Formats: sequence, structure tokens, C-alpha cells
Amino acid sequence: MNTYSVTLAHSDPILRVLFDQGKGRPFIILAEASWGEQAQATVKVLAASARVLQLEAPRIDGRNEKNLLENMRLIMQERGIRQAGFVSFGAAGTLVQGLALGDLKLVRAIIFVDATTRPHPTRYQRILDRIEHTLPLGLPLRSQIENFDAKPYLQRMRCPVLVVTSAVAAPHVCAEAAVFAQGLPTAWHVELGDDSPADSLARLVLEFQDVPVRCPQKNR
Repeated sequence: MNTYSVTLAHSDPILRVLFDQGKGRPFIILAEASWGEQAQATVKVLAASARVLQLEAPRIDGRNEKNLLENMRLIMQERGIRQAGFVSFGAAGTLVQGLALGDLKLVRAIIFVDATTRPHPTRYQRILDRIEHTLPLGLPLRSQIENFDAKPYLQRMRCPVLVVTSAVAAPHVCAEAAVFAQGLPTAWHVELGDDSPADSLARLVLEFQDVPVRCPQKNR
């Protein structure tokens, strides 16, 4: 398994390519390091029937999200990937959301596992969140911080999306899954059980390959 980094001008390496093997339709597996075991299990299953590119990200927050997104674009370009299916874990899903909102032709389909509509908030952002909840009209300072939040733009992500929540998902993550399922034009929501979640997820990924990109029928 090779380790490879792509750098942006005047920046440190920010995304690591852990795996790039296989033939056929490309899939990009994207996760922070804490999701390594689950991501690796998915890679192992998919690599038998598809080209799999596994990317590992540092902790994603409002300060590095834009650079990470641009880094992912560069990796896809350098590796000759014009369009891919994506499997993302946790906050890494915000990078896929940013890519789909900015350049949907690069995204064939998406599987979000325990995803949220924005990356990990910084301490300052958490303070603003608490203050904002006490104000009926919101907080004017909100516009002064750069913090990606896909929630207002979900209708623009017109590709097949499978929203997956694991058995250990926090209440906030489950609430976000409901937001995805309701806001995305073509989305399905599945809850994983406690029994062999990695195997269950891998089977879902393989099955979801067959969902047509053009005019998929959303299961209400």
C-alpha cells in the first residue's frame, strides 16, 4: 500500500493517498484517520471489482476545508479520474458536499456514513453557536467567519446519495442524517445494525453501484 501526498503552493501536505489500485469504475474513499478501520474494510471489498482511491484527511474544520477540497481536486486530476463514486466517513463528507456543489460532473454518486453538513467547528465557532441560539434574529458576526455549511444548498446536489447512520452515531449525527434525507433531491437513508457493520456497509456500497445516475427514483 503506497503513501503519497499532494501539496498546494506554500502549504504543507494535507491529504494522503493510502491506496490506489483496481480496475473499472473509480471509487474514492475519504475519511479522517480516526475512521481508518471502517474505511479500510470498504476499500478491501471494493478493490475486487473497481478502482479504489483511498484518501486520508487530517481533522477537517472551517480553517482547512477549502485547501483540502482543492487538494482533492488536484489528486483527481493528477490520477486521471474524471468522475467517481464517493464513500465518505464523518466530517470528510463535507469535502464531497463541497465538490458536488462546485463541480457536480466529477461526482457520480455519494455514500455518506455518519456525515454532517459542516466540518468540525472551531472553538470560536462553537462559542458563536451557543450565543446564536440565545438570539431570536441570529448573530451578525456569523458572516465574518468562513465555515462551510451545505444545509441551505442540498437541493443542488442532484446525484444519487445513500445516507448511512451507524449504530454508534451520536444524536446530532442522526439529526443531520434526517436533514440530508429530506433536503437532497435523490437520497436514501439506511441505518446499520450492530452486527458486522463493516460488512454491511461494504454490501450497501456494492449494491448502490447499480443505482442509475440519470433520473434515479427517490424512495420516499
